[in-house]
Amino acid sequence: MNTRGIVVSANAALCRRLCVRAQDLPGKSFESLLTRPSRLPYQSFLQPALHLRGNVEEFSLAFDPGAGQALDASMIFQLVQLANRRGPGAVR
Repeated sequence: MNTRGIVVSANAALCRRLCVRAQDLPGKSFESLLTRPSRLPYQSFLQPALHLRGNVEEFSLAFDPGAGQALDASMIFQLVQLANRRGPGAVR
């Protein structure tokens, strides 16, 4: 995702688990993929930490693949500069 929280590219394994095609995620808000309870830690900790430190070693979030289900995932986030992408940076 970029620094505004918009998905730039998607991991194939996560797409399979969310039952979506990788080409359908770019342009969507990362926050919109999360369950409501996961949105608070995303907004209050993960986003600010990425902007301040540039990375987060491990962070657990629950994604909402639909149908009342939740997909728990632990991830490593790193803020990286992408010269060929629009915007000041992206999260990998």
